[in-house]
Amino acid sequence: MQVIVMLEAHPLTSAELTGEWEKQLSDIEHGSGNRVAFMGEIERFTRETVEKIGSLDREKLRPERVELGPCPRCGAESGEIIRENSRAYGCTSWKSRGRDWCGFVIWKRVAGRTLTPEIARQLLAEGRTNDVLSGFRSKGGKHFRARLVLNENGQIEFEFAARSQTAQPDTAE
Repeated sequence: MQVIVMLEAHPLTSAELTGEWEKQLSDIEHGSGNRVAFMGEIERFTRETVEKIGSLDREKLRPERVELGPCPRCGAESGEIIRENSRAYGCTSWKSRGRDWCGFVIWKRVAGRTLTPEIARQLLAEGRTNDVLSGFRSKGGKHFRARLVLNENGQIEFEFAARSQTAQPDTAE
């Protein structure tokens, strides 16, 4: 998404380009298109796009990082905040020279699912997600759904919805 924002009105961001390529691929599939010419065009387009990105102002290439609010562990006394970085949402106290880092962090990847800034913000504000979230994967590879809860140590735990049990008819004695 950052690349799309950086490129602004570049053809890579247009639906027309996708439609044009789909048409050319269909023509190739039906024998009326030239595969070699198409691949050459893709190679040229890719090279030009990479060169364009390389020529952009370095400040434009820096991803926007969100600030989620005060650190729940040390923010009250220090004024430190939770800020997004490439792998986590963490306390900014690690940048403060001469101070110990409080260590608060919410990792962006939890059980194979990426946590958005909105989910991290909700965890900080409410201590839990309002909704049961899907897209998690256990260590054994099984998919599961759960609500995320921030425990008293600032670590994420899963809260599973209770499974409904089918009522058994009363037995007559």
